[in-house]
Amino acid sequence: MWQKINPVGVEELENTRIHLHKALQLVGSASRSYLPFNKGDNHKYLIWKPDKHMFISKPFGHDKAFCLSLDINQYVLSIIEKDGAIEHLVLSGMTYQLAFGWIQVKLDKFGLDPVLFSDQAPYEIKDYGFDSNKELHIYEHASEEICKYFNNASSYFEFFLNNYELKSPVLCDPQSFNLFVSIKLPETSKKIQIGFCPGDENYIEPYYYIKLSHNIKSTSGLPELSRGLWHNKGWSGALILYSDITNIETEKEFAITRDFFEEALKAINDID
Repeated sequence: MWQKINPVGVEELENTRIHLHKALQLVGSASRSYLPFNKGDNHKYLIWKPDKHMFISKPFGHDKAFCLSLDINQYVLSIIEKDGAIEHLVLSGMTYQLAFGWIQVKLDKFGLDPVLFSDQAPYEIKDYGFDSNKELHIYEHASEEICKYFNNASSYFEFFLNNYELKSPVLCDPQSFNLFVSIKLPETSKKIQIGFCPGDENYIEPYYYIKLSHNIKSTSGLPELSRGLWHNKGWSGALILYSDITNIETEKEFAITRDFFEEALKAINDID
């Protein structure tokens, strides 16, 4: 169900997003560290649990008995064992390095080799001047709203995907901090990615997007969108900023999002 988003200061939203994004690297690192090497780094992908407002890693360890999770509302990191044992760490007030060490200690307690745990990734994320020696911190109001953003995205994808052949489940990529699913368009069999991002170096505010599987040289010849805009920096596709979705009526926000995807997908079908 679509939830109404409340206003948040730009600085609070961005700071909270940056610190959540950094903490998410620890969650994706656990499965990468303990599962067999994957050339495509597919072990990094996370699942969003709307009812628990958390991201959860792929199971790892002996008998794949363990998961790491990040509650982005409470800013709590957890190690979950399938038999019910749980260890929690409140990240606010901790440094990134202390959180990393805590994970190693708790994994050792659960019988996993702590030396294997590594946050080294085959990608880099923009650090925005993040200092791993300073305390992690989020703004409570901003984290509550970010939860709503992800819940809305999850809810919309559930509605949207009824008409498409899935090429992947709905996943979170900790590299980009985006929620996405890959689909195949029935008319052209084109593979695309639809997703949501809470903001990045290109757009400070959250946005929905459609990402093509290939790059296009220029967006100048593409049809004008009544809602949203074309994007061609780093990846090619279309997006709509949340400021263009926001409306007094919640139902209209959902309708605007739906209309954006319908119009952009129709245009993308005609792109060679």
